[in-house]
Amino acid sequence: MNTFAFENKPDWYRRKNIHKRTLRTLLHQLFKDYGFHVKHVSFILLSDEALLQINRKYLNHDYYTDVITFNLSENQEFVVGEVYMSMDTIKTNAARFNCSVKDEFLRVTIHSCLHLCGLDDHNELEQQEMRAKEDHYIKKFYDIDTEKQEDEP
Repeated sequence: MNTFAFENKPDWYRRKNIHKRTLRTLLHQLFKDYGFHVKHVSFILLSDEALLQINRKYLNHDYYTDVITFNLSENQEFVVGEVYMSMDTIKTNAARFNCSVKDEFLRVTIHSCLHLCGLDDHNELEQQEMRAKEDHYIKKFYDIDTEKQEDEP
């Protein structure tokens, strides 16, 4: 079993120039930084409507969102999770926040993993800390990606 599984839309990552190997390296580092071992985390890309149905069914929320993260870990040592992302909302938010879809996708991916590590964003201070961590790991993604490309023949 892969530690990180990108469950559907495999061509989407290639089209957005997101190297899965770089993303896996980054996510391993993120979890290591917080003292966690990853057993398995699945990332599932969905439409707005599909994610809305999950939001209604499992969280009793009747609104659109960019990501829903389920922590399925049975103990504190190993992380097991499912991350459902709305590609529609990620695209909309990229335009809204004047950034690339790639960067917004990375932010949402990192955000969900930070939640799996126990970080919250319920108040303004937590939101600021979360944003700083997201920015840190987005930069780290590009640093790793550049290193990996330089290492390739």
